[in-house]
Amino acid sequence: MDSLKGNPANDNVAAMTGSVIGTAIHRDYSTVNKLEVDVMSNSPLVAMLNGFINNPLLANMGGRKAMKVDGYKGSYTYEVREETDAAGKVSSVPIAEMQIPISSSLVMIRATYLTEDVLIKMMNTVPVSKIAELLK
Repeated sequence: MDSLKGNPANDNVAAMTGSVIGTAIHRDYSTVNKLEVDVMSNSPLVAMLNGFINNPLLANMGGRKAMKVDGYKGSYTYEVREETDAAGKVSSVPIAEMQIPISSSLVMIRATYLTEDVLIKMMNTVPVSKIAELLK
């Protein structure tokens, strides 16, 4: 993902069982400027998320923004949180998340320690249309 190196040792594909039957696929990149990509088939969040991003009154509530990636509309948040490490040092940690519904599946991109402009540039390289084809 752009200049971040993938961590194939952390790749995970798992079957989801219980009230939701589907598959979850995980890949993360880098260790400091961390970016994670998850794809979940048959996600129960898809209907709710579609309701939010397709309703102009709700799309931008709670710090969320409706945004398109590769032609697919999703819900995006970016915030800076104050975190304290084990030594008691407080630091500002930028945290972002993009949720993109595709049919009954959900693509989630989460990042920490990346500036908003860098993250948006990276998200625009995600081949969402190819992911959508593979999910059919």
